[in-house]
Order: sequence, then structure tokens, then C-alpha cells
Amino acid sequence: MRSSTLLAPVAAIVMVALAGCSATPSTGDADDAALTAEDSPLSEYLDASYSAGLSPEDQDKKDAAVWDAGEELIAECMKDQGFEYTPAAYVSENTVTVDEGDWRPDDEDWVAEWGYGITDSPARHMSADEAAPDSAGTSPNLDYLGTLSQVELEAYLEALDGPPADPEELVDGESVYDWEESGCTGRAYHEVVGEQADLSEFDGLWERIHAFEKDVVDAPEFADLDAGWSSCMSDAGESGFTRQEDAWQSITDAMPEPKEAPEGGSAAEEYENPMDDPVVAELHEREIELALIDLECRTKTDYYQSALRIQFELEEQFIAANKTELDAYKLAAEQAG
Repeated sequence: MRSSTLLAPVAAIVMVALAGCSATPSTGDADDAALTAEDSPLSEYLDASYSAGLSPEDQDKKDAAVWDAGEELIAECMKDQGFEYTPAAYVSENTVTVDEGDWRPDDEDWVAEWGYGITDSPARHMSADEAAPDSAGTSPNLDYLGTLSQVELEAYLEALDGPPADPEELVDGESVYDWEESGCTGRAYHEVVGEQADLSEFDGLWERIHAFEKDVVDAPEFADLDAGWSSCMSDAGESGFTRQEDAWQSITDAMPEPKEAPEGGSAAEEYENPMDDPVVAELHEREIELALIDLECRTKTDYYQSALRIQFELEEQFIAANKTELDAYKLAAEQAG
């Protein structure tokens, strides 16, 4: 599925969806300045509810202060309930777990080794010291969790985040957040952040934003771009892909289900490397073959930059039709922050 405005931008879908980090794709046009996700016209309005007009640096400092205070309160709360909890270090959203120099999905040599980064990627070969603090597998509480029995672990998780959601109380398949029912975490961050501002007057605007998000996914404006890319793929012997994301999605769909941790294993036990599975190893070769052809066709059609231009034009049309409410929302969100 083509990525939407509110999620990963079209131009970065492979990097974000598959790698968990962002990258700036090559444009195929050296004369034009490359567009990036940060150029999204709509994000200027939607980011207001998060950044409240702060610079990225100031927002990062604010987030770090909230995180650190919350983690200390969680540790105190968990201690009162008989558990150990080591506060986790704050990790900036600007932290990239894989060095940008090690993530080059538009570089032919890189793609020839990693493909799309699905079956294998540089991230899997990082040492613990290279990984970002508290990234998967490096939480300061994993060793402690590994000492707990299953019953103790369940009690620990309930103390930390509250009881599991009651299926009968779900709204549209999701639970409604209530800080009082969210364990030590809910209480800690409620104390630090306080009550959130009521922006319910903009619910109608958000409904239109979500509808627009769905419309962008299948916007007819992408038809010619997809057709050109698909034709290029067919000429190279890779027929059957209608849209660019269909290519990497075919590799994702072919991945076998992850193996479960051994029965009775501790929470700290590591899973096997997927590349040890012969099926995955064979799929890795197919991934590289497909990704190289895809890269050539993306370059020939200037796919990512063209997709961003289309997306941003659609955003400008949405903004023009909803500007009064978007301006009001942006102002209210910044004041609330």
C-alpha cells in the first residue's frame, strides 16, 4: 500500500517501513533540490500538536526532561509494589540506530548486498555498543525480567502498564487510554505532563484529515508514475508489480513467521538470526535480485521525487480547502503545548 501523508512519506516508505529509520533518497535529477519528508506542507499544521512551535533542539530538550522525570517516578512506583525498575535513558527521536553511512537503499553497491534490508540488514550486525541505548534487546530491565517466573512477569507488567484490555470494552478494536488504569507508567506521566488540552472541537477536521490520508494512498495522480515504473520492471523481466511498494512487499509477504522463543525461556533470551534459516537465506538472494532491478527503474522514472511532488500538491489542495480550520488548530495546539 502506498504510504500516506500522516505516516511515512511516499519517498521514504522503504527506508521507514523496513528499516525503522529515515534516509534521503537520491533524486535522479541533480539540477533540482531533493524533496524530503520535512518539506510536507501539511506537516507544518499537524506537527503543532507535538512541537508547539518549538525548534527541534528545544523540543528534544523538553522531551528528555519529561522522559527522565517520568522514568524516575515509574521506578519509585514499581519499588513500592515490590519490583525493581531501572530508569531507561532517553533516546532522541533524532537518534538513528543505524549510521546513515550504513544505510544507503539508493546506492547500487549497498542494494547488491542488502536488497531492501528485509531479510538481512546492517542493523542485525551491529554490536551492543553500536546500538542506540534502550533499542531492542538493550533495555536496562531485561536482565531483571529474565529472573522472573511467568506469574511474576505478568504481575510486573500489570504493575507497570496496568491490566490487559478487556475485549468487551474495546472501541473500534482499540482500548481507550485511561491513565488511572495504566499502572505506574500512566500515573508517572500524568503527574509529569498533567491533563492534556481538550482539542475535541477539531474532531471534524481530523476526520477529514484521515479521509484525505486514505484518498492519497490510491490517488489517480500516481497512475502514470506507477505505470512507467511497472513498464520498466516488466521490460527487465519482473512483471506483475503494479506499484513500487508491491516489489518490496512481495519479499515481506514471503518471509516465514518468526520462530517463537523456546518454552520456559526467560524474557531476556535472544531469538535466532533469521538468516540461519535456509528459506530466508534463499529469499535474501531473490530480494537482492529484485531490489537491484527496482532501483534501476526508480532511478529511470525519478520515482521518489515525482511521488513526493504529487503528494505535496495534493496536500496543498487539502490545505486550501481547509485552511481556516487548520490555522485555528495549529494555534490552539501551540497554545496548549
